[in-house]
Amino acid sequence: NSLPPTEERDEKRIMEDNTNEPKTAKFNVGGKEFETSYSLIAKQEGSMLARLVSETWLKNLSKPIFIDRSYDIFAFVLEYLRHGCVVLPDTISREMFHRDMDFYGINPGDGTVKASSFALQLAELKDRRDALSLADHCLRKLSTEERYLDTLNKSDTQLTFLKKDPFFSVARLLNERTEMKAVFKETLAEFGMTCKEIKISSSIFIQVALH
Repeated sequence: NSLPPTEERDEKRIMEDNTNEPKTAKFNVGGKEFETSYSLIAKQEGSMLARLVSETWLKNLSKPIFIDRSYDIFAFVLEYLRHGCVVLPDTISREMFHRDMDFYGINPGDGTVKASSFALQLAELKDRRDALSLADHCLRKLSTEERYLDTLNKSDTQLTFLKKDPFFSVARLLNERTEMKAVFKETLAEFGMTCKEIKISSSIFIQVALH
């Protein structure tokens, strides 16, 4: 049975689109338009950007794909995809950049995202130092408890940080700063423990579950 003329034309158009890969992909990010090579986006397999381009491909590729994110950061996301590394300006922190990269489904390699400002680099070094100090505090706190060996081998334990605790403000930042959280987890892992959850139960205390 032959298809109705309209459906036949639509199927033919889709088949032609599949054999003629578009040259560019257009985005409207936060009200600003970007145009980049289609292949640059399509090769980011598994990312949200690649999925958006693929879905739009069969619809209307001439219309920019709208994304409700910062266009300032998106410009540097494209730079990262082009070169495999990026140096961020003073106005964009690595934390902000990593947050948007996570939104787009792109995982930057270690050392590929750098800050240009010396002051910003110092702030990031402070975050790293604070994460190490918090991990050391947790390990010392666990080592004084009778259940320490059980924690390492068979059970979970929970550390609570009250608002008056000197490490309260640092622990609170772990859920907000990706790299800081990664340093904290890596340090605990060196001692055979896994940070399973960092939960803010209220504005008064934070619980860190370890096992």
